[in-house]
Amino acid sequence: MATQCAPNIEVPEGYALADRLGAGGYGEVWKATAPGGVEKAIKVVFGHCDEELAERECKALDRIRSVRHPFLLSIERYEVVNHRLVIVTELADRSLDARFKECRAAGEQGVPRDELINYLADAAEALDCLSERYSLQHLDIKPENLLLVGDHVKVADFGLVKDIASQTLNSLIGGMTPLYSPPELYDDEPSPFSDQYSLAIVYQHMLTGEAPFSGRTPAQLAKQHMQAAPILTPLDEHDRQVVGRALSKDPAHRFVSCRQFIAALRGEVPAGAAPPAAPAPVQPTPGSSSTEETKSAASLNTAPIGDRKPLPAAPPPAALPAAAKSSARPRTSFPAVSPDVIDQAPPQGVGPAEAISTPTLVVGLGGVGGALLAAFAERAAPPGVACLAIDTDMDALKATCRAASEEALGRDDLLHTPLRRPRDYRDDSQDLLKWLSRRWLYNIPRSLTTRGFRPLGRLAMVDHAEQVLEALYVRLQRLAQGADVDPVEVQVVLLAGASGATGSGTAIDIAQAVRSVAAELGVGVRVRGVFASTFRPESQDSLAASNMYALLEELHHAQRSGNRGEATPNGPASFYERDTPPFDELRLVDLPTRNDAAARQRAIASVASLVRLESTHNAVPNTASSQSGKGVAFAHHRCLDLDGVREALVLQHNLQRVREFSRYCLKADSGLTDPAAEPFGRYANSRLAGRLLQLIEPPPEGLDAAKMSEAARLRAERLELAAASTRVLEACLRDNGADEASGQLTGEFAPAYGELLEELAEGVARHEDAEHFCGEFLRSRLPERLAERSGGGAGERVLSVVREFLAMKPPLNCGHHRVALLVGDSPSTDALAQAAPLAGPLPAPGAGDQLLLLGSGITPLQLGARLAESFADIEDAASRLHARDDIEWPGLR
Repeated sequence: MATQCAPNIEVPEGYALADRLGAGGYGEVWKATAPGGVEKAIKVVFGHCDEELAERECKALDRIRSVRHPFLLSIERYEVVNHRLVIVTELADRSLDARFKECRAAGEQGVPRDELINYLADAAEALDCLSERYSLQHLDIKPENLLLVGDHVKVADFGLVKDIASQTLNSLIGGMTPLYSPPELYDDEPSPFSDQYSLAIVYQHMLTGEAPFSGRTPAQLAKQHMQAAPILTPLDEHDRQVVGRALSKDPAHRFVSCRQFIAALRGEVPAGAAPPAAPAPVQPTPGSSSTEETKSAASLNTAPIGDRKPLPAAPPPAALPAAAKSSARPRTSFPAVSPDVIDQAPPQGVGPAEAISTPTLVVGLGGVGGALLAAFAERAAPPGVACLAIDTDMDALKATCRAASEEALGRDDLLHTPLRRPRDYRDDSQDLLKWLSRRWLYNIPRSLTTRGFRPLGRLAMVDHAEQVLEALYVRLQRLAQGADVDPVEVQVVLLAGASGATGSGTAIDIAQAVRSVAAELGVGVRVRGVFASTFRPESQDSLAASNMYALLEELHHAQRSGNRGEATPNGPASFYERDTPPFDELRLVDLPTRNDAAARQRAIASVASLVRLESTHNAVPNTASSQSGKGVAFAHHRCLDLDGVREALVLQHNLQRVREFSRYCLKADSGLTDPAAEPFGRYANSRLAGRLLQLIEPPPEGLDAAKMSEAARLRAERLELAAASTRVLEACLRDNGADEASGQLTGEFAPAYGELLEELAEGVARHEDAEHFCGEFLRSRLPERLAERSGGGAGERVLSVVREFLAMKPPLNCGHHRVALLVGDSPSTDALAQAAPLAGPLPAPGAGDQLLLLGSGITPLQLGARLAESFADIEDAASRLHARDDIEWPGLR
């Protein structure tokens, strides 16, 4: 439904237009208030939704909608309202053009050079991301489309965004701005370097007030762009060389990227430096997908292998200096990674597991860590176990709390660590910028969450160091005081995603904070890091891959040398840094995407079961260390709760039987309907209604009129009450996604349904509360009666789940050695030996039946090699996502 907010303008319901910000040939832009009072910008495109302007905009939005970048103006929704295209975006402060006019009004020539270059550097990052990651060009770069948000610029207005690999069918000229348009657009041949040309014109125009081409009409400007030399005299000698190259008529003679153009303006590379030779294309691994389902992207120059095209080399002019040395790190040669999992017999000396109570603190960091923690805390925590969830996102924390048992995870166990507005960091900026890049400090999302960027995760932890340390101190102290052994050692398990921001960006700091607090308390501590890998090569999610690679490099360094940097934070955050390894053990688990909900839930339950087992038993032998003679390595431990599997199978079995029985009862028995069955509605001729009509008999003949009337009334009331049972059965089908007309009866149970129908009908006819009786019958009596008739297939179904569990691939399909153990009071070793022949029994009183898979020896180098198979320049991309800049992070080799 639309709301009319201004003359002839309708917007989506819930939005209210406030002020018109601008108008042009394309339409109008308005400041608006969105639901919840949040201010947004709304663009209304002129013309009918199937006319050229709106159609061009829709096609551009289709191309751009999956792209995410901190310096691209976010498009929040778009739809057709009253035959007009309406686009809702975030609201910027003003445009670069408005800033230019402000400077001119103040008597200045244009925007100050350093300020202008900083703005255009942001635009260059975004434009290169479009070009290199998505093969897109904006094609309408001008001051009005560069919007200021705080101290940064965001690129907006994607009406001409074009896939440069496709052939154009319609001319672009109708929508572009002639003053800033590159010559190749007039031939309908946009190139990967078209936006650079426009950016160079914007630079000169905004700096000096004079554009390099002086034409006053579109025809004059078109001729000058294609034939005339640019007028660069308003620029100094250095800028003339740089801008002159960016304005080359031949796109192949321009800079290799917009970023290189900015670097040349800053003097970081010579104006005539030739672009580096493109690396030889690497063929993707068999089975990898070439499709892009980009869910997130950072300011990364990361292209999937096989998608990147060689860039044309620009020959350096003879009079210009030689090319500067590239600042990119040399590409690592990665070894081949085997996918083979080698099963081994349990090591000798592994005896029965004792039931012990190990003081344990389980900390969930970020969204993925919170999901793992919630699964652990679904049941009341064992004695001597405390929980803590930390996240910048309050909604994610609330979701964690809702999914957990209140006894295990209460609201006091949630620690919200939001970021602050950029202006709120001004007083601290001098210290923060010693370890944090300026681009992150001044580009904090309005949501005050990390949005997948690891440096922002660490910034949030530094910002809230005092609260974090206090939360750790209180819990470690309580656990130590409740321990019944001396000396006291507390186990701390950190749960985090390997590919996110809060988890992977803060885990090392939090682990060191745990060690610092434990040292203050005089308590021994063992810290285990459990990281969940969510990256899938087929997803082409460059941000997830780059975050994970950055984490691997940081762990590779910190496990050897600690994490003390050159700019140790002041105050409480100094507790985050130590010269010793943060973790005693590292584990990596594979976490399927949300699209595979069942597999994802099994993986989450596996982590929860193992953490619970280790907090109550000494059941897991130390088969792998986080650091060995071969260097840092991950364990890959998984746990299958066989008791839980059996319970789930029984529940699934019972639900299926309840659905079948409900369908049996509601099935029409005949086409004839007794008038007295009216209370049963659509089920008046059902089997259950027919039997109830027999049991609740009509009054006998021969009664006088008064008694007959009273008996008929009482019968009608009884039937009205009994009819509630059919509504219970109908709700059972509806809640389980079925209906009374579908499905077949299972042969082995079909004979029992007639007897059960009789039992249900007799109970309903007798009880005053038929609805309650029917519900209880379905919940307890029905499964109890059918259990007597169950065949012997339950054991085989458990074995089927075990086989699936054993066949699950390790993280990024990295091969390793594996040991299987059957833990519990009376493991069914005979049956399970079919699926896990090398599994050794490990009696553990009170543990229930568990199948453990203890993998070892997955190195960061193996994982990095797998990531590099998907993204050729993963090292360079990851280098921009390290949690801090004051440590020289070594490569994985």
